Amino acid sequence: MTGGLLSVAHPIDTGCNGKLMFLTAAGMVLGSAEMLSPLSWSLQPFRFVALADEDQDRLKTVIQRSIDRNRNDHGQIERSRAW
Repeated sequence: MTGGLLSVAHPIDTGCNGKLMFLTAAGMVLGSAEMLSPLSWSLQPFRFVALADEDQDRLKTVIQRSIDRNRNDHGQIERSRAW
């Protein structure tokens, strides 16, 4: 909920601020983000510095759906092993 990891063509200067937009199953999420130190030439973490309530709600919804899906998948695997 506080940030994420971007795939970039080349690292962006650490500390740079900008707008970040991405699409989710719950809709578009738009927020202001600060770039953190790159992990590699093509992977760079960011942290949100501003995220509207509606965007935060959409992000929470998508994360919760992912958690629920992973739990269901794990349960199905465990049931299959029990056979």
